[in-house]
Amino acid sequence: MEEYFPKQGVKIPLIIWDGIRNGNTHLFMPNVIKVYNTFVTFTFVVSTNSLRLTSASKSGNEINIRFNGIEFYRIFKRAVEKYRSDLDRDHKLQDNFINAWESIDNTPHKLTRDKRKIPKEVNTLNTRLQFSNRVNIFSDAHNGLLISKHYQGNAHELTHLLRLILRTL
Repeated sequence: MEEYFPKQGVKIPLIIWDGIRNGNTHLFMPNVIKVYNTFVTFTFVVSTNSLRLTSASKSGNEINIRFNGIEFYRIFKRAVEKYRSDLDRDHKLQDNFINAWESIDNTPHKLTRDKRKIPKEVNTLNTRLQFSNRVNIFSDAHNGLLISKHYQGNAHELTHLLRLILRTL
């Protein structure tokens, strides 16, 4: 998955998955994630202004992720286009895709498989926010955050995620 999203940044895929995807799908609003004494909340922003990128900021024991839907749409669209292009040419990727796709219908799905990894992502955010009151999520090699290697060995999760998102497009 890292191959298809921006290379910059630290990784917080489970926070995004659990907070935004699971929250919006099941509660019709983002989840508030609590890890130890830190709360992670989400605010949605719709802006083409390059100064309003997806970012995280901290106030007290709350980390707020301002999620710019337009920015994420552009990043996700490029990722899907690159994946489709690679899928046309790469036979191993085609085999992985077919195997993952077929497994979707044959196995039960766990949305966030390893909840123990979310505290690591929250710790990453806390560490990055010690030195800055705001960090960009998807850009800027020095303070961005990115989707994780967690999904590299889990093609079926990526396929499931893509299938869910493509249904909404």
